[in-house]
Amino acid sequence: FSFMMTLATSVLYSTQAINVKIQETQSILDNVNIAIDTMSREIRYGTDFRASNSIEDTNFLRRKSSRYDTTHGGKVLFFKPQDSENDDDRVAYYASTTPYGNVILKDEYTNGVRTRRYEITSNDVKIKSLIFYVNGANTSIVSDPNNEPNGVGDEDHIQPLITLTLSGETISSTFNASNTSQKASTTKFIIQSSVSARTLDK
Repeated sequence: FSFMMTLATSVLYSTQAINVKIQETQSILDNVNIAIDTMSREIRYGTDFRASNSIEDTNFLRRKSSRYDTTHGGKVLFFKPQDSENDDDRVAYYASTTPYGNVILKDEYTNGVRTRRYEITSNDVKIKSLIFYVNGANTSIVSDPNNEPNGVGDEDHIQPLITLTLSGETISSTFNASNTSQKASTTKFIIQSSVSARTLDK
C-alpha cells in the first residue's frame, strides 16, 4: 500500500508540474496574441506604410513597399495611424533588445519627431524575429517626390497588404536569472498574420 501511495503521489506531482507549465505557457502566448491583435488593429486603419530595416531610417515619412516575392521584408513598419493629428505623425513597430530582453516596441512620432516608446510584449517572451512584408504601399503617382523606392516605374494601384511573421520563445516565470545553473523552460512559437488596409489608398 505504501509503495502504491508513493507511486501515485509521484505521478500526481508530475501531472501538477506539467499543468502549471501549460498554464504559464498559455498565459504568455495570450500576451503575444494580444500584441499581434493590437498591431493588426492599428495597421488595418493606417495609411502611408513603409517597411524599413532600421528604426533610424530618415525617410520614414515616405511610403515604400517591401513585397514578399521580391525582398526579404523589413524589420520596422512605419505608418500613419488613424488618430493622427498631423500629416507627419507616425507610429513604428519593431523588435528590439532592451535591458529586460527581446520585446516588441512601439514608437510614436509627432510631426516627424519621436515622442514616446512602449513595450507591447511582456518580459516572459523572448522575441527572436519580427519581419514585415508590405505590398501596394508605393504611390500611384510616379512624379510624386514621395515615391522613394527606385524612381519611375514604381507606381501601383493595389490596396496595401501587410504580412508580418513573428518568431520567439516563452520563458517560464519560475526561472531565476540569478541562478545560472537553473535551466529555463521554454516553448518556441512562430506566428504569421496578414492585414489589409481598410482606408482607401491614395
